Amino acid sequence: MRNLFIGIFLFVSLCANAQYDMYRAYQPNIDKKELIKGSEVRSKYDWSGITKGIIKGCTTEKQKARAIYNYICENISYDTNYQIYHVDQCWEQKKGVCQAYSELFYCMATAVGLECHIISGSKVNHAWNGVKINGKWML
Repeated sequence: MRNLFIGIFLFVSLCANAQYDMYRAYQPNIDKKELIKGSEVRSKYDWSGITKGIIKGCTTEKQKARAIYNYICENISYDTNYQIYHVDQCWEQKKGVCQAYSELFYCMATAVGLECHIISGSKVNHAWNGVKINGKWML
């Protein structure tokens, strides 16, 4: 199981790097319909309290975003049964699909003052986050 998780993590990391390059090149052309409004993400948790411990010692936007990203990578597994799509279930069961991962990152990031969007692909069945760091949008 650990090897499967490591394999998925490496695959997702490689995809994220590829998506980052694509996003930088095509950022002005992203269809606004693919951005999910934050108000659509509903949760019963106080994410500011939860996330403060995760970003302890972080002072820059980049450090905060990286700490949240690392926490999720180290503590949340991919739901290979494709049943967990919501942030609360993801948090409780420590697993989820890309939508749940994106909602979790969004909730944590916005709770500590980072500007963040969930991007849902219309041509590919995938969700990821854009976060503004030092005035630039990053994936």
